[in-house]
Amino acid sequence: MPDKDEWYEYTGDDEPSKDFASYADFYPCDLKNAKGRKLYLMPKLLSGSDYSGSLVEVSNHRVFWNTFKRCAGVHDVQGGYGTFGVAIREDVYNGNGDLRETLERLDGYPLLDEDDHLTLEVEKEGEAWGDWVKHDFIRLVRGAHPTLEEWEPNDDESEVEELFRVAQDEANEYWEDDGGSMYIRLEKIVPYAVDHMLLQRTPADQLLLLADHTWASDKLAQEYEQRLKGTYHAEAQNCG
Repeated sequence: MPDKDEWYEYTGDDEPSKDFASYADFYPCDLKNAKGRKLYLMPKLLSGSDYSGSLVEVSNHRVFWNTFKRCAGVHDVQGGYGTFGVAIREDVYNGNGDLRETLERLDGYPLLDEDDHLTLEVEKEGEAWGDWVKHDFIRLVRGAHPTLEEWEPNDDESEVEELFRVAQDEANEYWEDDGGSMYIRLEKIVPYAVDHMLLQRTPADQLLLLADHTWASDKLAQEYEQRLKGTYHAEAQNCG
């Protein structure tokens, strides 16, 4: 039996719209006094908004809706602040075995389709990259060291993406579900990107300018020391 907090009374006129039922027309219902009311189930794991839920609920919602949207008595619910959900009429829940079995699966594991969830994560990572991550990543790298202030990435998108991915791996930092979008802590990644930029862009005869740099990457710190020693050795041979 679904949680009592998932049952709602529909107070609108006639039947709710199939593809755009207003969340405002549904009110939480006390099942003890529900006799004679238009009851609808709105499962929590198919519902969310801009301020609640996660990509788990977003994925569950679209998987469930795509599966059962042709069933009478199943309605897509939408509201303000990105609110979404599915409303299932009481008799449909009681009479549709496949639908009820699908919902019961969520009791044991709160995700209907792992592949869809993974696809959604990748989609949202791409959106976040285009919306703010790329811009902030470039800005933070430029501001991290005086010699990088004028850095202008190539028009080829792969330059920034490759630097970001390499630094992300070295920082052991991963994307996180942020309530329907994806978030990543750039402050953990940027120091590694700066290490790579400085080592790539600094000529051998100017390596001493990096003597006071604090390296985030132990690997690149060792590479710097090796390059510095190699420069000293070459200079000594030239002097001899």
